[in-house]
Amino acid sequence: MDKALRNIKAVKPVIVQMLDGSKQTVNVQTLRIKNFPALLAAQLDMPVQAEIYAGKESDWSDKVADESILEVIDAGEELNSDFFVLWLQRLRSAKGRLLPAAPSISSNGSPTAPPSADSPGLK
Repeated sequence: MDKALRNIKAVKPVIVQMLDGSKQTVNVQTLRIKNFPALLAAQLDMPVQAEIYAGKESDWSDKVADESILEVIDAGEELNSDFFVLWLQRLRSAKGRLLPAAPSISSNGSPTAPPSADSPGLK
């Protein structure tokens, strides 16, 4: 990763079409790392992604045209995707270091040992 600091104050204005016919300018912003878990959880919920990128309350997207939600997401991804991917790689690496040693939980709730190299599904 480049040692230069990421511009955490970057903003991209997006004009959104509201369902009532009005237009609104939204400042899509560079997110901080503390916002990334919520963004990850919202990957299958585009209206929530748009709200996160725009820094809006949870019902804001209910008032916005679908096309504008996609425009907000496009702008948010443009500003955040590189750093978000780096964060995901670190998260995956951390989980890889921590989870193999953790016991699994069986369907009845009791702990089980992690699978060994001799387990049938691992060959």
